[in-house]
Amino acid sequence: MQRQRTTLTAITALFVAAFAACGGGGGGGNEPPTSRPDTFYVRVSGDDANSGLSPDQALRTITKAASLTTDGDMVIVGPGTYVGMVDLTKRSGTAEDNRIVLVADSSGAMTGDPEGEVIAQPAQGEVAAFRLTTSQFITIDGFAISGARDANGAGIVIRSNSNNAIVRNCQITSNRDGIRVQDASDVLIFNNLIADNTNRGVRIAATSSGPGSQRTHLVNNTVANNRNAGIVIGDENVASKDTFLRNNIVQNNKNRQIDIISGTPSSVDGYNADFNLVFPDAYGPLVPHGENDINEDAQFVDEAGVDYHLQQGNSPAVDAGDPATDAGLKDALEKRSTSTDGALDDNGDLDLGYHFPG
Repeated sequence: MQRQRTTLTAITALFVAAFAACGGGGGGGNEPPTSRPDTFYVRVSGDDANSGLSPDQALRTITKAASLTTDGDMVIVGPGTYVGMVDLTKRSGTAEDNRIVLVADSSGAMTGDPEGEVIAQPAQGEVAAFRLTTSQFITIDGFAISGARDANGAGIVIRSNSNNAIVRNCQITSNRDGIRVQDASDVLIFNNLIADNTNRGVRIAATSSGPGSQRTHLVNNTVANNRNAGIVIGDENVASKDTFLRNNIVQNNKNRQIDIISGTPSSVDGYNADFNLVFPDAYGPLVPHGENDINEDAQFVDEAGVDYHLQQGNSPAVDAGDPATDAGLKDALEKRSTSTDGALDDNGDLDLGYHFPG
C-alpha cells in the first residue's frame, strides 16, 4: 500500500499544480486567469485576424491560438464546434508550473458565451482532433472530442517525446482510437470518458524504432463500449513500462478490457493496476488482476452506453476508489459527480470512473 500512496501522491502533485494554474477546466472558473504570461481566447464569433488577447478580440480557431503560444500560455475556448486538427509541433511548456494549457470553458464564464459543450473535431482526412509532436508539458482540458475516424485516426495523439502531457476532463467518443500515446512518457490521463470509439479506447505504444511510452498514468477514467479493446499496452519489440491504473471503469469493450502485448522486453515490467472495475472479466493473458479490482457490471444509468452516469443506489463503482488516493486528487473531483442530478458531489469515498461536471 505504501507504493500506491507514494505514486498517487506524486501524480496528484503533478495534476493539482496544473489544475490550480488554469482554474479547473471543463467548465472554467469565474474569473479569467492572471498567472500566465499570455491568455488567448477562442470563440465561434471570433476572427483569426484578431489578437486573441481578450474575449472581445477572440480568435476563431484553436489552431491559430495554439500557434501563438509559448511556455506558460493558456488558450481558453468558448462553447461551440471547432473543426480542424490542433497540431502542436515543437511547442512546449518548460516545466510543470509553466505549461501550455488548452482549456474548454463550457460554462462560458470566461469567454462571455452561453453555456454549452466545447466540441473539437478534425476536418475530413485529418487524423486527430489534437496531435502533439515533440511538444512537452501540454495540458488538454475539458473538450468533447469526436470524428477522427480515418484508418490511423485517434481523438488525441501524443507522440514523439511529447512527454509530461495531461489529458483531463474530456469526453472522447466516436473516433477510431480514443487516445493514442506513442513514444511519449510521463503522460497523465485523468477523469475522461473514452467511449464508443470504433477501435481501442486507449493505446499505449511505440514505433518500431522508438523508446516506447513509459510511466503512463490512467486515473478515474471510464473506458467503455469501444469496439476493439479498452486499454492496450506495449508492442512486440518495444516495451512501454511502468503503466499505472487506478480508479478506472473499463467495461463492455469488445474483445479484451485490458491487454498487454507480449514481447521482449516486456510491458508487464512495472505494471501497477488496482482498484479498477473491469467487466466482463476479460484481461489479457499477461495482465495481472488487481487485488482490489471489481469484476461486476458498473451499472450505468443507460446500459446501452448513452448515459455513463452511475446508478447511485446499485453501482459497485460508487465509493470504491483506492483509499490511498491523495486528498488533492479528491479535491479536484469534489465539484464533479457520477450522479445524474449533479447534486451528489463526490466528497466522500471516491467513486470509480469519469466524473461529469456538477
